[in-house]
Amino acid sequence: MTIAQQRGITTGVKGTSGVAINRGQVAQMAFNALDVPLMTQTGFGTYIEYVINDGSGTTDRKTLLSENLDIVKLKATVIESYDLSSANKQNQVKIEVVNAYDSIYEDDEFAKGNMVTIDAGVTNIKSLVGYNVILYVSYDNSYDDDPIALYVRKDLAGTDEITIAASDIESVTNVSGDYYEIQY
Repeated sequence: MTIAQQRGITTGVKGTSGVAINRGQVAQMAFNALDVPLMTQTGFGTYIEYVINDGSGTTDRKTLLSENLDIVKLKATVIESYDLSSANKQNQVKIEVVNAYDSIYEDDEFAKGNMVTIDAGVTNIKSLVGYNVILYVSYDNSYDDDPIALYVRKDLAGTDEITIAASDIESVTNVSGDYYEIQY
């Protein structure tokens, strides 16, 4: 349980030692375990060693999702939805990768700062243009098809949002780079 807690497997699960947990708690721990770095054996015979594939040092980040299902967890900004601009791309969006969490695909298409076109799949990502999101993408770099979004949610960590009616904005000034000053 100590290792599970250190690795984030028990996040969102409350329990008491010696008391059985319910199905919901088991499901939450199984969901949390999908993105925990795998430990693999690197040596053999009398030289057995184990490495945690967390993306640090010389190892790529490997998880149950990436190793078994070719699914990548990304933090990204949704840049554009092609709904209105292109009939043949109506289910696609453009994202800018903010973080690929040291995944095995980070050096491929999902490097930080890359603009990537993905298929929205059954998610609501097309309605999140302008937002930072956490998403899971089905990706197999041996195909020419666009990656498909499987799950997406707004990234609310560390954000302070304020909603201002457009009619209340007096001016917008680009101060430097991506920093804008809004007078209202």
